[in-house]
Amino acid sequence: MQNKQGCLSKLWPFKTSPPRVNNQSGEAQLIAIYNQLHQTLDQQLTRRIPRQQLEKEARDKAYELGRLGIEQRNQEARIQAIALDRIATELSQVMLNRNLDGERAEKESDLQKAIELYEANVQDQFMGGHPYERLRIIYRKQKRLQDAKRICQAAINNPFLDEKKKAKFQEWLKK
Repeated sequence: MQNKQGCLSKLWPFKTSPPRVNNQSGEAQLIAIYNQLHQTLDQQLTRRIPRQQLEKEARDKAYELGRLGIEQRNQEARIQAIALDRIATELSQVMLNRNLDGERAEKESDLQKAIELYEANVQDQFMGGHPYERLRIIYRKQKRLQDAKRICQAAINNPFLDEKKKAKFQEWLKK
């Protein structure tokens, strides 16, 4: 497990910093909870639940538990919040790294690798438009119009993509 705080600090509603584990027994409890959560996560990924959905659920639960931990001075809730935030951060990082690796692959003219990476993010319902946009462009250049339309439709159907981006993909589908 990496020793990082994750993105919870950006979302934390209080002026104080997010909860931290301050003792050895708390750290051991954090590791145990993290490992248990990771096992559940692995099972969910095996069932093909999109990473973006899992990331959002983990982030929302971390926020809830973190707030509860501070309001009620509940150390266990605080530890669970930290573990969930780490899981959420890992999920986000996988998807972000795919986009970065996809960009690198495109620059190196390895379009097949770029397509595989971007398609994985489409399957995981990535909340940003990048993989959808890049795939739409790549497929149009390759004259794979059905694939380009499929990607536009996937973007439109993505519950995590904002309405402005969805409208852009709807426009392209009409062309």
